[in-house]
Formats: sequence, C-alpha cells, structure tokens
Amino acid sequence: FWCDLTDQEGVKTDSPPHYSVTVRPDLVPEVRLLSPGTDILVGKEARLPFTYELKDDMGAVSVFLRVARQDGNPPLRFLLRRFTPPVMEKIADSEFFMSSLKVADGEVLKMQLEVQDNDLVTGPKSGFSDTILVEVQSYEKEHAQIESELREFRKDLLDVLAEQTRAKLTDDELKSPDKLKAAMPDKLNRQRQANQKAAAAEKKLEKILAKMERDPLSDFAVWNEHKSIDETLKSLQSGDMSRAENQLAENKPAEAAESQENALTELERLSTLSEDIYEYTKMKDLTHAADRLVQKGDALEKKLAEE
Repeated sequence: FWCDLTDQEGVKTDSPPHYSVTVRPDLVPEVRLLSPGTDILVGKEARLPFTYELKDDMGAVSVFLRVARQDGNPPLRFLLRRFTPPVMEKIADSEFFMSSLKVADGEVLKMQLEVQDNDLVTGPKSGFSDTILVEVQSYEKEHAQIESELREFRKDLLDVLAEQTRAKLTDDELKSPDKLKAAMPDKLNRQRQANQKAAAAEKKLEKILAKMERDPLSDFAVWNEHKSIDETLKSLQSGDMSRAENQLAENKPAEAAESQENALTELERLSTLSEDIYEYTKMKDLTHAADRLVQKGDALEKKLAEE
C-alpha cells in the first residue's frame, strides 16, 4: 500500500513510498521444561522448583502448573507466574509448594507447564511442556522410622555395655586364684557375647547411617556424631574387646582385665554421647516442625495474594 498526497495547489507526490503488510497467524506459545528434567521423588512438604524457557511471537503473560492425579478427574491448574509486560523469550524460575495439594504417600502425579499468550483478538492461546512424573514420598515417615531405629540402637548399645560389664573380671576374682579359675570360662563366654553384640549393633548403625544420608530431614551434625560412634565401635571390636577375648582364651587375666576396663570406659562414653545426641535431635525436630508451619503460612499468603 501507499499514500497519494496532494497539496493546496494540486501538486501530487511524485513517487510515494510503497509499504507491504504480511498477514500471518498468531503462533501458539512454547514452553520447555529445563528442570526438573526427569521424573522425581518429592516430600509432601517440599518446595518444587521449576526452570523453564518461554517463547511467543506476541508475548507470554502467564505460566500455570497442571497437575493430573490418579483419581481420573480433570487436571488441577495452579498459577506459577505472571509477566508484565509480556515476554517474547525468557528463561524463568518458579516454585510450587507441595503442601498446596493433599496427597497420599506413594501417590504419583503427572505435572506439566502451561503458558498463555496475550492474544486479545481471538483469546489467549496455550502451549504445554512435556509431562513429568512426580512421586510423593513421606520424608516425615521415613525420618520417624530412622528415629525409631536409632532408639533401638541406643538400647543395643546399653546391652553391649551391660554384657561387657558382666564379662569384666572383678578385683575379687583377680585376687583369688580359685575364684579366678572358676570364673574364667564364664568370663570368656560373656566376652564373646559382648563382642558379638557389639558387632551386631555396629552393623545396625551402619545401615541407619546410609538411610540418614538420603533423609533430607536428618541433621548433618547428628549424622556426623553417629558416624563417629560407628567408627569407634569398629575400633573397639578390633581393639580392646577382641584383645580381651584372646587374652581370656590364652589365660592372661591381668591383661584381659585391663583391655576390658578400656572397653568399658569407651562404651560408657559412647552411651552417654548417644543420649546427648538424642536430646539434640528432639530439639532439632521441633525446630523443623516450626519451619514447616512457617512455610505453609508463606505458601498460603502467597496464594491469597495471587488470587
């Protein structure tokens, strides 16, 4: 098209500029999910972060999260972000609070992002990302199970201490050859039992430590202290407790008594340390519970503000 202009004297534009207009359809907006890039496991109280790339010829204005559950109902739709002004191309981040959903342990959700453009003529058009599977994992239940297993370990540790105490040669037995001779077979048997119980307790703690490494609610300081207990138990088994058994078997009561005393001192320290860690853990769990309440409050406040 062009414009012919004529002035008051009737003079026209000699060669008016020509312009062209190309009519093209409004493209569907695009959204590509960058992270998470694979199916994931999340906790019921987790904050689920999304990183995504948007593209649209007219400009994207809104990003939603669509959540399909296993009940067969239509997907739920949650607003993640609005853009003012609209964006033609952008890499953005958003968070979704899993506490916004009432999900069951082990439930598998299908999630995808939806982006809308600002088409004011025919109405907003939507584009969709690939779908990911999100499995709900109860970190609280797993953490409670770990705490239960740690309580059992503390009992096992006390049992090892009690067995080592019963295995120890007494001063009265060491001073009396007759009493010592009569006591040696029983002391050897009890020392073997103490060693076996220590080995079983250490193996149990080793498995608990592996679970704690995968537990996001476990405190690193607590894991580190239990790791230290585990290493000390291993050292005791190969050190003083093993030596005491061998010395009793070789009929060396004085040396055995010294090794037993060393083992008892270390086991008493570990038992006290284990109880101190338990008290610290209870305090940290209360702190975590308070933090989760704050997160729920923040999520509710954010949701109300968006509405």
